Formats: sequence, C-alpha cells, structure tokens
Amino acid sequence: MEVIGERMNNDEISTLLVETSERAKSNTHQIDDIKSEIKDIKEEQKNQSELLSYIKVISEKITNVNDTVDEIKVGQKELSNSQKELANKVDEKIDEVKKDQKGLETKIVEVSNAPAVKTQNRFDKLKDDIIWVFIGGSLVWLVNQILGLVK
Repeated sequence: MEVIGERMNNDEISTLLVETSERAKSNTHQIDDIKSEIKDIKEEQKNQSELLSYIKVISEKITNVNDTVDEIKVGQKELSNSQKELANKVDEKIDEVKKDQKGLETKIVEVSNAPAVKTQNRFDKLKDDIIWVFIGGSLVWLVNQILGLVK
C-alpha cells in the first residue's frame, strides 16, 4: 500500500476499504460489548444503591429499637424501684398491724379475764372481811373475858 497522499489504485483502495470495514465491524462489536458491560455495571450500581438504602433503613430501625429498649430499661428500673418501695411500705403496714393486733390481743385477754379478776377481787375482799370479822370477834371475846374477870 502506498502512503496517504499518494495515489492508490483500485485494488489498494478496495483492500483498504475491506480492512476499514472489518475494523469498523470489530469496533462496533467491541462497542456493543462495552455498552452491555456498562449496562450490567449500572444495574449492579442500582442494586448496590438499593441495598445501601435498605441497610440505612434497617440501621435507623435498629437505632429506634435500641432507643426503645433503653426507654424500656429505664421504665423497668423505675417500676422495680416503685415495687420495692411499695413492698417496703406494705411490710411496714403489716408490722404496724401485727403490733396493733398484739395490743388488741392483750386488751381482749384483759376484757375476757375482767370478770374472773373482779370475782377474785371480791373473794379476796370477802376473805379479808372474814379475817377482820374473826379478829374483831376474837377481840370482843377477849375483851369480854378480860372484863368478865375484872368483875
């Protein structure tokens, strides 16, 4: 082949045209392959972008769940503390009731025993009265004996 700028004959032009045509077909085939690869890459990027969006949404939801769990933990701790305080108050009230119950039991025993105590006191007084009557009678007898001797 001759250098450009020089005249070429028909066979050379024909050969050059065939070679250029073959090269054009090859280039077109390569361009089609590259377009297909670019299309695949774009599809992959689209899928990755969607995946990243899903991951972002999941991450936000996990953050929200973590916040909710933290709130639940705080609420549970407060509830637990309230339950402990309530249990302590209930225990204190139970102790007060037991103490009051013991006092009532003592009063019930006193009230139940009151008739027996009253009866016992009457017997004690009667016994004392009988002893004093006996002593008084003995003194009167003794004084009467002494006076009877004096006469």
